Amino acid sequence: MDDNEHEVIRLAIAADAPALRNLLYRAYEPIRMLNLKWPAAYVTQDAALANIERNECYVLEKGGSIAATITYSLEGDVRDVTDLPFIKWFAVDPMLQGHRLGARLIHYVEQTILLGKYKWPAVTLATAERHPWLIPRTETATCISCAKS
Repeated sequence: MDDNEHEVIRLAIAADAPALRNLLYRAYEPIRMLNLKWPAAYVTQDAALANIERNECYVLEKGGSIAATITYSLEGDVRDVTDLPFIKWFAVDPMLQGHRLGARLIHYVEQTILLGKYKWPAVTLATAERHPWLIPRTETATCISCAKS
């Protein structure tokens, strides 16, 4: 069976808030262990719902369950630094990591939504200087250079 079978990428809806909160909380456990105070790492169901309502929160469903998520933020998260779109709250179910679900979701949002629909030439991401693996992984995966702010 093809690994992509039974996958659906769609915008999250309000009814997804409990599952989204659960996914984010489990996926961001390593961030909490680093004592980084990222909102996605400590997300509540109300915050998950607010994210769905205020932004474009995309989910990848596999077999009818949310397996991955990423948000194109429409809020002012980084507006003092750039006008480029900001993507945040990226997560893959820890039990499903290693199957490139996150890569497929990011590719869809970058190519179909940000570049295709909105015509953005680039996106912004945020991380922490003391994060041990995210900066090198992001630079390798996207062929960009991360600038310190």
